[in-house]
Amino acid sequence: MPPNPSPTLLRRKAMTLREFAVRCGVSKSTASLAFQPVESCPLAPRTRQTILDTAQELGYRPNWRGQALAKQRTGAIGLIYLGSSPFMSNYHGHLVKELIDRLSNDGYDLMHIKVDPDGEQLHRKLMERRVDGCFCVAYEAELIRLVDASNVPTVLINGGEAAQAPCVQLDDQRAAVEAVAYLVRHGHRRITFYNDPLRAVQHYSVEERIAGYRQAMRDAGLSAWAQTVVAEADEFAGRLARQDARSRPTAILGYDDTRALDLMLQLWRRGLTAPRDFSVVGFNDETYSKRAVPPLTTMAFPVRAVADAAGSLMLAQLDGRPLPPEALKRIPLELVERESVAPPASDDSGPDT
Repeated sequence: MPPNPSPTLLRRKAMTLREFAVRCGVSKSTASLAFQPVESCPLAPRTRQTILDTAQELGYRPNWRGQALAKQRTGAIGLIYLGSSPFMSNYHGHLVKELIDRLSNDGYDLMHIKVDPDGEQLHRKLMERRVDGCFCVAYEAELIRLVDASNVPTVLINGGEAAQAPCVQLDDQRAAVEAVAYLVRHGHRRITFYNDPLRAVQHYSVEERIAGYRQAMRDAGLSAWAQTVVAEADEFAGRLARQDARSRPTAILGYDDTRALDLMLQLWRRGLTAPRDFSVVGFNDETYSKRAVPPLTTMAFPVRAVADAAGSLMLAQLDGRPLPPEALKRIPLELVERESVAPPASDDSGPDT
């Protein structure tokens, strides 16, 4: 008598749905229905539980590819990007967490998809139905082009208005207006917008934040002293340190927290500190901003609101529901007050006359 095959050999060939249905004494369709969530399963509870108990006893697991084909859904949403993943740190990481939480409530998972410049990887994954839709957190025009050509439900997050897909982005111009108004309320008049060459032209938010800054300076009657500086932090700090305290800016609005903190560091090395010698406001509320010395006042990236809006737009497309009339949804940033802002010295508050 030949020896019994080992459990390892028995597991090499997975049981098919047809074989499983025969073992249960039911049809293929009934066996398949038993694996639906209890709230949507049309089978009698006792029938469903009997099939599930048999599956556990036999070690049977439904084939996810077959289920996806039958439902025409994979249960996965792609998060696509070019090059190295930008989502592992700072506010991007928090955004991914919120997207995962938002989608999981509706039975979807988030999948990172790295895209090559010619779009072949993205095209292949879509043709193989590996994802039901795509989120694109994009700065690159090429990635936006690939998304527009993909013919799959897509939501662009914080990537500008160039794409045809529904878009969720920040109201950066309004945020800059609020940041300048906040500094003006603290008595500042000589307020400078600062950015470095690396981020000077890469993203729509640069133009919007500068526009908001200039608008707020105009509204406050300070247009004559509005200036935008694009320079390395070390270079700009050296320039400021050489200026007389009565003529240099009393407040800096940084393009983002990273640029604001880089400048604070370089000024500290020259004996100038915030908020004693100048006040500083940034954008995004990075994790490290509250741990800076002093903690940085900033306009916070509203990750939960962005994730909720993006998730709602995605699910509406997947469910075939009509989208809102506007394809672009703007989310306001939130002022987070910390210790990097204080009134200027009494003789340093206004422009020279």
